[in-house]
Amino acid sequence: MSYVIDKVLNMRKYYWGLVFFILSHNTEGYDKIGHRIIAQIASMNLHPKAKLRIENILGKNGLANVSNWADEIRSDHAFDYSARWHYLNVDGEYDSNDLDSVFENATNRNDNLLFAIDSLIKVLRKNRNDIQALKFLVHFIGDLHQPLHLGRSIDRGGNLIKVKWSKDSINLHSLWDTQMINFEQLSYTEYSHFLLESSNFKEVRSAKSNLKTSFKKSYVISRRIYNYNYKDLNQYIYYYGFSNDIAGLLITGGSLLSSVLNELYS
Repeated sequence: MSYVIDKVLNMRKYYWGLVFFILSHNTEGYDKIGHRIIAQIASMNLHPKAKLRIENILGKNGLANVSNWADEIRSDHAFDYSARWHYLNVDGEYDSNDLDSVFENATNRNDNLLFAIDSLIKVLRKNRNDIQALKFLVHFIGDLHQPLHLGRSIDRGGNLIKVKWSKDSINLHSLWDTQMINFEQLSYTEYSHFLLESSNFKEVRSAKSNLKTSFKKSYVISRRIYNYNYKDLNQYIYYYGFSNDIAGLLITGGSLLSSVLNELYS
Protein backbone atom coordinates (compact mmCIF):
# COMPACT_ATOMS: atom_id res chain seq x y z
CA MET A 1 0.00 0.00 0.00
CA SER A 2 2.78 2.42 0.94
CA TYR A 3 4.47 1.61 -2.40
CA VAL A 4 1.32 2.70 -4.27
CA ILE A 5 1.05 5.91 -2.23
CA ASP A 6 4.71 6.75 -2.85
CA LYS A 7 4.24 6.14 -6.57
CA VAL A 8 1.19 8.44 -6.70
CA LEU A 9 3.05 11.15 -4.78
CA ASN A 10 6.04 10.88 -7.08
CA MET A 11 3.74 11.15 -10.12
CA ARG A 12 2.17 14.26 -8.63
CA LYS A 13 5.60 15.80 -8.03
CA TYR A 14 6.56 15.04 -11.62
CA TYR A 15 3.29 16.51 -12.91
CA TRP A 16 3.58 19.77 -10.97
CA GLY A 17 7.26 20.01 -11.82
CA LEU A 18 6.36 19.72 -15.50
CA VAL A 19 3.61 22.33 -15.15
CA PHE A 20 6.04 24.72 -13.44
CA PHE A 21 8.63 24.13 -16.18
CA ILE A 22 6.11 24.90 -18.93
CA LEU A 23 4.73 28.00 -17.22
CA SER A 24 8.13 29.42 -16.35
CA HIS A 25 9.29 29.01 -19.93
CA ASN A 26 6.28 30.83 -21.31
CA THR A 27 6.51 33.96 -19.18
CA GLU A 28 9.85 35.26 -20.36
CA GLY A 29 10.27 38.70 -21.92
CA TYR A 30 11.96 39.45 -25.21
CA ASP A 31 13.07 36.34 -27.12
CA LYS A 32 16.43 34.93 -26.01
CA ILE A 33 17.92 35.42 -29.47
CA GLY A 34 16.75 39.04 -29.60
CA HIS A 35 18.55 39.86 -26.37
CA ARG A 36 21.67 38.05 -27.50
CA ILE A 37 21.70 39.90 -30.83
CA ILE A 38 21.61 43.27 -29.07
CA ALA A 39 24.30 42.18 -26.61
CA GLN A 40 26.47 40.79 -29.41
CA ILE A 41 26.21 43.98 -31.48
CA ALA A 42 27.18 45.96 -28.39
CA SER A 43 30.12 43.66 -27.68
CA MET A 44 31.43 44.08 -31.23
CA ASN A 45 31.37 47.86 -30.83
CA LEU A 46 33.07 48.22 -27.46
CA HIS A 47 36.27 50.21 -27.08
CA PRO A 48 39.25 47.91 -26.32
CA LYS A 49 39.55 49.08 -22.70
CA ALA A 50 35.82 48.70 -22.05
CA LYS A 51 35.79 45.27 -23.69
CA LEU A 52 38.67 44.06 -21.51
CA ARG A 53 37.13 45.37 -18.29
CA ILE A 54 33.76 43.80 -19.05
CA GLU A 55 35.40 40.47 -19.96
CA ASN A 56 37.19 40.55 -16.60
CA ILE A 57 33.79 40.82 -14.91
CA LEU A 58 31.62 38.57 -17.11
CA GLY A 59 34.11 36.42 -19.02
CA LYS A 60 34.49 36.09 -22.79
CA ASN A 61 31.20 36.49 -24.70
CA GLY A 62 29.86 37.66 -21.36
CA LEU A 63 27.34 40.21 -22.61
CA ALA A 64 25.48 37.70 -24.79
CA ASN A 65 25.73 35.01 -22.11
CA VAL A 66 24.11 37.17 -19.41
CA SER A 67 21.62 38.98 -21.64
CA ASN A 68 18.70 36.76 -20.55
CA TRP A 69 19.67 36.46 -16.88
CA ALA A 70 17.00 38.97 -15.78
CA ASP A 71 14.30 36.70 -17.27
CA GLU A 72 15.84 33.53 -15.90
CA ILE A 73 15.63 34.76 -12.28
CA ARG A 74 12.00 35.92 -12.46
CA SER A 75 10.77 32.82 -10.64
CA ASP A 76 13.10 33.64 -7.72
CA HIS A 77 11.06 35.63 -5.19
CA ALA A 78 14.23 37.38 -4.04
CA PHE A 79 13.97 39.39 -7.25
CA ASP A 80 10.24 40.19 -7.10
CA TYR A 81 11.14 43.87 -6.73
CA SER A 82 12.38 43.88 -10.35
CA ALA A 83 9.24 42.42 -11.97
CA ARG A 84 7.89 45.79 -13.15
CA TRP A 85 11.28 46.93 -14.43
CA HIS A 86 10.84 44.91 -17.64
CA TYR A 87 8.24 47.24 -19.15
CA LEU A 88 6.55 50.63 -19.09
CA ASN A 89 2.82 50.92 -19.70
CA VAL A 90 2.22 53.84 -22.07
CA ASP A 91 -1.51 54.47 -22.36
CA GLY A 92 -2.80 57.04 -24.82
CA GLU A 93 -1.45 58.59 -28.00
CA TYR A 94 1.40 61.10 -27.80
CA ASP A 95 3.35 63.34 -30.15
CA SER A 96 7.09 63.91 -29.80
CA ASN A 97 6.77 66.80 -27.32
CA ASP A 98 4.32 64.90 -25.14
CA LEU A 99 6.68 61.92 -25.13
CA ASP A 100 9.34 64.12 -23.54
CA SER A 101 7.04 64.54 -20.54
CA VAL A 102 6.18 60.83 -20.46
CA PHE A 103 9.90 60.05 -20.46
CA GLU A 104 10.72 62.48 -17.65
CA ASN A 105 7.82 61.28 -15.49
CA ALA A 106 8.75 57.62 -15.97
CA THR A 107 12.41 58.05 -15.04
CA ASN A 108 11.32 59.68 -11.78
CA ARG A 109 9.11 56.73 -10.76
CA ASN A 110 10.53 53.52 -9.31
CA ASP A 111 8.28 51.01 -11.05
CA ASN A 112 9.18 50.81 -14.72
CA LEU A 113 11.71 50.07 -17.45
CA LEU A 114 13.02 53.61 -17.98
CA PHE A 115 13.56 54.15 -14.26
CA ALA A 116 15.42 50.84 -14.04
CA ILE A 117 17.82 51.64 -16.90
CA ASP A 118 18.49 55.17 -15.64
CA SER A 119 19.06 53.94 -12.07
CA LEU A 120 21.32 51.05 -13.08
CA ILE A 121 23.55 53.41 -15.07
CA LYS A 122 23.89 55.57 -11.94
CA VAL A 123 24.72 52.49 -9.84
CA LEU A 124 27.43 51.41 -12.28
CA ARG A 125 28.93 54.89 -12.36
CA LYS A 126 29.60 54.46 -8.64
CA ASN A 127 30.70 50.83 -8.87
CA ARG A 128 31.32 49.39 -12.33
CA ASN A 129 32.10 45.98 -10.78
CA ASP A 130 28.48 45.54 -9.65
CA ILE A 131 27.82 42.40 -11.70
CA GLN A 132 24.12 42.21 -10.88
CA ALA A 133 23.49 45.79 -11.98
CA LEU A 134 25.43 45.12 -15.20
CA LYS A 135 23.40 42.00 -16.01
CA PHE A 136 20.13 43.83 -15.38
CA LEU A 137 21.25 46.75 -17.55
CA VAL A 138 22.15 44.52 -20.52
CA HIS A 139 18.72 42.90 -20.39
CA PHE A 140 16.61 46.00 -19.85
CA ILE A 141 18.18 47.91 -22.73
CA GLY A 142 17.11 44.91 -24.82
CA ASP A 143 13.56 45.09 -23.42
CA LEU A 144 13.36 48.78 -24.35
CA HIS A 145 13.81 47.81 -28.00
CA GLN A 146 10.88 45.38 -28.04
CA PRO A 147 8.08 47.90 -28.75
CA LEU A 148 5.37 46.06 -26.83
CA HIS A 149 7.35 46.52 -23.62
CA LEU A 150 5.98 50.05 -24.06
CA GLY A 151 2.48 48.76 -24.65
CA ARG A 152 -0.91 49.55 -23.16
CA SER A 153 -1.94 48.41 -19.70
CA ILE A 154 -5.44 47.41 -20.87
CA ASP A 155 -4.05 44.56 -23.01
CA ARG A 156 -0.88 43.98 -20.97
CA GLY A 157 1.43 44.99 -23.78
CA GLY A 158 -0.37 42.88 -26.36
CA ASN A 159 -0.55 39.76 -24.20
CA LEU A 160 -4.36 39.82 -24.32
CA ILE A 161 -4.60 40.37 -28.09
CA LYS A 162 -4.92 37.12 -30.07
CA VAL A 163 -3.64 36.90 -33.65
CA LYS A 164 -3.46 34.08 -36.18
CA TRP A 165 0.13 33.34 -37.18
CA SER A 166 0.50 30.56 -39.72
CA LYS A 167 -1.79 27.87 -38.26
CA ASP A 168 -1.37 28.96 -34.66
CA SER A 169 -3.29 31.34 -32.44
CA ILE A 170 -0.80 33.35 -30.39
CA ASN A 171 -0.84 36.66 -28.56
CA LEU A 172 0.57 39.80 -30.10
CA HIS A 173 3.30 40.17 -27.49
CA SER A 174 4.58 36.64 -28.18
CA LEU A 175 4.53 37.38 -31.90
CA TRP A 176 7.00 40.20 -31.33
CA ASP A 177 8.94 38.41 -28.60
CA THR A 178 9.61 35.30 -30.64
CA GLN A 179 8.20 34.87 -34.12
CA MET A 180 9.39 38.15 -35.61
CA ILE A 181 12.96 37.56 -34.39
CA ASN A 182 13.04 33.90 -35.44
CA PHE A 183 11.51 34.50 -38.88
CA GLU A 184 14.90 34.59 -40.64
CA GLN A 185 16.01 31.42 -38.78
CA LEU A 186 19.50 32.77 -38.08
CA SER A 187 21.62 32.21 -34.99
CA TYR A 188 22.26 35.30 -32.90
CA THR A 189 25.84 35.54 -34.19
CA GLU A 190 24.71 35.22 -37.82
CA TYR A 191 21.97 37.79 -37.26
CA SER A 192 24.41 40.19 -35.56
CA HIS A 193 26.94 40.01 -38.40
CA PHE A 194 24.16 40.45 -40.96
CA LEU A 195 22.94 43.62 -39.21
CA LEU A 196 26.44 45.04 -38.74
CA GLU A 197 27.04 44.81 -42.48
CA SER A 198 23.72 46.43 -43.40
CA SER A 199 23.16 50.02 -44.47
CA ASN A 200 20.81 50.37 -41.49
CA PHE A 201 23.74 49.95 -39.12
CA LYS A 202 25.73 52.74 -40.77
CA GLU A 203 22.74 55.09 -40.50
CA VAL A 204 22.10 54.27 -36.83
CA ARG A 205 25.77 54.48 -35.90
CA SER A 206 26.05 57.94 -37.45
CA ALA A 207 23.18 59.13 -35.25
CA LYS A 208 23.61 59.63 -31.52
CA SER A 209 22.07 56.88 -29.40
CA ASN A 210 20.46 57.82 -26.11
CA LEU A 211 17.75 56.53 -23.84
CA LYS A 212 15.13 59.10 -24.84
CA THR A 213 15.47 58.62 -28.61
CA SER A 214 15.27 54.83 -28.16
CA PHE A 215 12.14 55.24 -26.06
CA LYS A 216 10.51 57.45 -28.69
CA LYS A 217 11.45 55.12 -31.54
CA SER A 218 10.04 52.05 -29.77
CA TYR A 219 6.87 53.91 -28.81
CA VAL A 220 6.17 55.01 -32.40
CA ILE A 221 6.62 51.45 -33.68
CA SER A 222 4.41 50.09 -30.89
CA ARG A 223 1.54 52.25 -32.15
CA ARG A 224 2.02 51.02 -35.72
CA ILE A 225 1.84 47.47 -34.35
CA TYR A 226 -1.39 48.24 -32.47
CA ASN A 227 -2.99 50.01 -35.44
CA TYR A 228 -2.31 47.19 -37.91
CA ASN A 229 -5.35 45.31 -39.27
CA TYR A 230 -4.88 41.73 -38.05
CA LYS A 231 -7.86 40.27 -39.87
CA ASP A 232 -6.72 37.59 -42.35
CA LEU A 233 -3.10 38.22 -41.34
CA ASN A 234 -0.50 37.19 -43.93
CA GLN A 235 2.69 36.43 -42.01
CA TYR A 236 5.03 37.19 -44.94
CA ILE A 237 3.46 40.56 -45.72
CA TYR A 238 3.41 41.40 -42.01
CA TYR A 239 7.02 40.41 -41.38
CA TYR A 240 8.46 42.20 -44.39
CA GLY A 241 6.33 45.24 -43.63
CA PHE A 242 8.07 45.50 -40.26
CA SER A 243 11.46 43.99 -41.16
CA ASN A 244 13.25 47.35 -41.40
CA ASP A 245 11.79 48.32 -38.03
CA ILE A 246 13.03 45.09 -36.46
CA ALA A 247 16.52 45.57 -37.89
CA GLY A 248 16.55 49.19 -36.74
CA LEU A 249 15.44 48.28 -33.22
CA LEU A 250 18.08 45.57 -32.82
CA ILE A 251 20.81 47.84 -34.19
CA THR A 252 19.69 50.79 -32.06
CA GLY A 253 19.60 48.54 -29.00
CA GLY A 254 23.13 47.29 -29.60
CA SER A 255 24.36 50.79 -30.39
CA LEU A 256 22.81 52.26 -27.23
CA LEU A 257 24.18 49.45 -25.07
CA SER A 258 27.70 49.83 -26.48
CA SER A 259 27.52 53.61 -26.04
CA VAL A 260 26.49 53.29 -22.39
CA LEU A 261 29.09 50.61 -21.64
CA ASN A 262 31.87 52.51 -23.39
CA GLU A 263 31.08 55.53 -21.22
CA LEU A 264 31.02 53.42 -18.05
CA TYR A 265 34.02 51.15 -18.67
CA SER A 266 36.50 53.07 -20.86
